[in-house]
Amino acid sequence: MKNKWSWRVLVVGLVLMGVVAGCSDASVPVDDRALMEATNAVASVNSGVESLTSDGVVLDGTRALFSLGWQERFHPGAQTNTLVGNAMAVGIGERDTNLRPILRSSIDLGTVTLAYAGNSVELRKHASPKGRVVYTLRSRPRDEASILLDFVPNTVYEFSASGSADFSAAKISVTTPAALLGITSHTHEQVIGASDELTLVWSGGKQNQGVAIVLGPARGQKSGDEMGIRGPRGGGGQGGGDARRGPHGPGNLGAGVGELEMAKHVIIKLETNPGTYTIPSATLQEVVSQSTNGWVVCGVTQIDGTTADHDGGKIQAILRDGARVLLKAE
Repeated sequence: MKNKWSWRVLVVGLVLMGVVAGCSDASVPVDDRALMEATNAVASVNSGVESLTSDGVVLDGTRALFSLGWQERFHPGAQTNTLVGNAMAVGIGERDTNLRPILRSSIDLGTVTLAYAGNSVELRKHASPKGRVVYTLRSRPRDEASILLDFVPNTVYEFSASGSADFSAAKISVTTPAALLGITSHTHEQVIGASDELTLVWSGGKQNQGVAIVLGPARGQKSGDEMGIRGPRGGGGQGGGDARRGPHGPGNLGAGVGELEMAKHVIIKLETNPGTYTIPSATLQEVVSQSTNGWVVCGVTQIDGTTADHDGGKIQAILRDGARVLLKAE
């Protein structure tokens, strides 16, 4: 059975799985840089949490949320892809779903690490002047070369939090699929018929989980920049930023080129992972009519997660996966 969500804001990816929009300046004093990083990280994680709740993650009773995902970046100039892993964590304090950001406060989780396949990486802890604490894989968006998070298929990725006065020590894990989602029917910048049906074919992902098909106008110029195209925000709080809402959370489109236009998406939710779906021509034409020169983004995303009882509530670990392709409708 399929449910179609008409035009609404896509909070994609995941995350996880991207962080902070902007890079540090070596001329800025160390304390100011740390404050800037913390402020950006809090905004990024808040955005990621909003994304996950929009995609159906329920925070009621949740004491902490951990998120993991991978983001494939397409570089139009070089015509190459780079796969980047991201992760984030946040202790859930006060929240108000009628406000943005929905998290009004967050809890210190102590030291947070992510272990997998014999590897272990410590997430960076950020504390804002307002007392909010969040955790991201990197301090800045382009630290990817020095801090790696590999994708290992069919592998347990375990988050550990050492705990604090407000949160006892905890562990929770998620297991990766045999392969990440990948679109096989189209390549980046491929020309499609603007008045035709659009049949999307993909591979990978977990077969026992549903997926969501996403179609929307591409925002920004097509060339001269890089484009993050794997999955929604579930992965890790570090990647591109969004000009309207602030930095993205884990695993979603990078800023600028090829990014989905906010509030102009079609999202079609499927209860299974069939590997193919045909978007009706009328739907494609409606999206194309709102695009710039016919550039659209189409993709498939999937969310998987686990929960565990903790401190009178629960903790959650979310794995978001997805793949997208930039197309030219003529």
